[in-house]
Amino acid sequence: MKNSYEFKKPKTIVTFDGNFIVMTRGEHDMSITKHMRGETRIPINKILSIKFKEPSLMSRGYLQFSLPRTSIHGIGRTIDQAENAITFGKDQLEDAKAIKAYVESRM
Repeated sequence: MKNSYEFKKPKTIVTFDGNFIVMTRGEHDMSITKHMRGETRIPINKILSIKFKEPSLMSRGYLQFSLPRTSIHGIGRTIDQAENAITFGKDQLEDAKAIKAYVESRM
């Protein structure tokens, strides 16, 4: 397993910092929404599930980490946020599988 992975569309660099997944995206990347820009740190021990879809002929694949969230009524649920996801093409499928396997082994 590598220490750093780089994905395209949007350009995302994934690194591991101890017990965190760090996803870094450009501050001025106009292809993504404002809340996805910059650095996103995801604690591995807080991940509840991983959503994974392999790329197909017509669409890109994705890897998304679901985190817990408590609503104002005290109900626990999972939340899927766009900044916790990576999209990738067929050429980067093996990198996405390596990240998924590593995170699953640490969950």
